[in-house]
Amino acid sequence: MTEFDLIQKPEYIHVVLNHLPIYGTILGALALAISLVLRSRAAQITALIITLLAGASAYPVLVTGQRAYKGIRSMADDTGAEALDEHMDRAEKTIGVSIFWLHWPLRASSCRSNGQKRVFPCLR
Repeated sequence: MTEFDLIQKPEYIHVVLNHLPIYGTILGALALAISLVLRSRAAQITALIITLLAGASAYPVLVTGQRAYKGIRSMADDTGAEALDEHMDRAEKTIGVSIFWLHWPLRASSCRSNGQKRVFPCLR
């Protein structure tokens, strides 16, 4: 089996992408906190881009997980099948939260401060 064969399997793609929404959101929040302390607009934009990418990566993770579900469940024992079902339920319940995270970077990047020195120019 070559590397090209592996990247065509949704199980492997899911494993590679699975951590992007979680760690990306944590990293984006940390970067945003640092940018607010430093009051750096460039750092804020970087943090918002990280958060945007984390939120956008949630949907491909869900889709690859759904595609891989049937094949993995057929190989799992009873305990593994229960854990996989719980994993799928949680993913389907929390996809809305990840998509919601897309809203904030897009909204924040569209705000103009009009020359005011405010940390959150859109919040009044």
